[in-house]
Amino acid sequence: MVDKKQINGVGKIILDYGYEEDVCVILAHRHFGLARNETMLEKLEGDAWVAKPIDIELLEQLGAFPNLLICMGDSKWYPVGYGIGDNNALNAWADTEFLNKIENYLIKNELQDKLMLGARSAKEEKEKGVKFMEYNYEETRTSETRPCADFEFANGLPTTYAFTRNINGEPEKLCLRVCVPAIAVHVHTHVGNEYD
Repeated sequence: MVDKKQINGVGKIILDYGYEEDVCVILAHRHFGLARNETMLEKLEGDAWVAKPIDIELLEQLGAFPNLLICMGDSKWYPVGYGIGDNNALNAWADTEFLNKIENYLIKNELQDKLMLGARSAKEEKEKGVKFMEYNYEETRTSETRPCADFEFANGLPTTYAFTRNINGEPEKLCLRVCVPAIAVHVHTHVGNEYD
């Protein structure tokens, strides 16, 4: 189980490095099984972010970038999801000091298989305060994330957090996304190639 203090501990590092507009924290989970040559690719379709399985070989030609990273405690970060569109997190992903600090925190607190880093989308940055619901469709192995009403948000499982500082300067998490799971389990079996 992951608690608020642990999530805020990662948030403090994100804030200290100035990446709060670019990086969020996601509870590690998986909704669908993937073949060894597949990963999830997310792109904007209308007002929804839609993620579908894709052959890893196609990522480069599509201009996809890693939008979800997980650290397995071996001093390496692995992409477990990709996106197409704006990627403001590339500077954070290239910042080895930042990633090392996060990794050390995760390992010290035994959270490396429980928390991931995610790229915040431009849409979320522009629409501060908008809440998102992730719907998962097992039959098509598709996830669809779209803005939702407060009553929908209240019924979902919190998965994604951004951070700000409260009046005392302490990190404060803001839940950005909740999900309606098809199947939700910890990520253990499918991680992509190492991300340098």
